[in-house]
Amino acid sequence: MMRDIQGKAPYPYGDALCVPLEEVVEFRQTSGSTGRPVYQPDTWQDWEWWAECWAYILWAQGYRPGDRVFIPFGDNVFVAFWAGHYAAEKIGCEVVPGGVLDTQARILKIKELRATAMMGTPTYILGMAETAKRKMDIDPATLGISKITCAGEPGASIASTKRRMESAWNAKDVIMWGHAPCPCGRSFRLLKGGVLGRTDDITKVKGVLLSPAAMEEVVRSIDGLGDEYEVIVDRLGDIDRIKLKVEIAPGCEDMAKRLKSILKDRLRLKTNLGYRIEFYDHGKLLRYEVKAKRFKDMRKDSLHSR
Repeated sequence: MMRDIQGKAPYPYGDALCVPLEEVVEFRQTSGSTGRPVYQPDTWQDWEWWAECWAYILWAQGYRPGDRVFIPFGDNVFVAFWAGHYAAEKIGCEVVPGGVLDTQARILKIKELRATAMMGTPTYILGMAETAKRKMDIDPATLGISKITCAGEPGASIASTKRRMESAWNAKDVIMWGHAPCPCGRSFRLLKGGVLGRTDDITKVKGVLLSPAAMEEVVRSIDGLGDEYEVIVDRLGDIDRIKLKVEIAPGCEDMAKRLKSILKDRLRLKTNLGYRIEFYDHGKLLRYEVKAKRFKDMRKDSLHSR
């Protein structure tokens, strides 16, 4: 709906704009991972409110003026962690922008400055840990990051992904959701289970509603499998097919047969679907720096088998 109302006068916001165009002082947009990006026009008052909302979130997660917050995010038109940056400053934290640094340079800067907190997508947080271990011989758990705030993907609310991040960095991403009052005394409405995903991620395969988050939970719950995976749905004639590509963790190659059996059983139990599983050596699948695009539905692009 938001895509449909933009791209016309007053350009480029169209009917998304509810103030005179001259009051817009900030431009941001969505990542476009599910299609054409949605523009976000903000007045200064909007941006102040946005930062205030994030300040509430960060304070609830334990951020305090003594924290040094590293933000490994390339500042651009994607809205991503801009509000987190402003909010951390508003709280009184010291903010270190990762900007155009590459992953290894960011890790070295975290080590050099003894950062205590970090923000990023679950994909990139895990990717940084992998780079530190495999390419730099640095254990990320020793770097002193005690708080990690994630957005952009549901991974931080997926128990298996959350455990992997906490284990890699020795950091707790505390989630307090449910109907009972929060022990901290706040009266905000809480969401049980956190952000589980988005409705446009859910698709139907072989007549079964499938959520990519369910597959992520299974893959990352199995010791011996790597963090990276890819799901491809296509169609042979009138029959849907689903393929899962996943990496085997280093040193676990001899366990491939057993891991495949465990993975098939758990996927069947969790999603009620059968999968063609392909294992890859560690490092062979594509790495993402911001939001991952691991679920690929090819059925709209093909009428027969590829």
